[in-house]
Amino acid sequence: MLLKLAPVGASVLLSSLAARRFGHAVGGTIAGLPMIVGPIMGFVLLQEAPAQASASALATLVCLPATVVHVVAFASVV
Repeated sequence: MLLKLAPVGASVLLSSLAARRFGHAVGGTIAGLPMIVGPIMGFVLLQEAPAQASASALATLVCLPATVVHVVAFASVV
């Protein structure tokens, strides 16, 4: 369980430190990146059937354009 939660905590810490040092636009951009999806999908693949992991990966890819729009909108507002 700790191995699953460590990448999430590291992502939040990295984005918080980047926001302090470089501003909220950079912190928001880092927080919006889908960098945490890779490890999560690895755990899903190990624990679930390949069909379930494939469906989860497809759903993640379908949501990626919305993530990009969110990051661009956040960066332009701040």
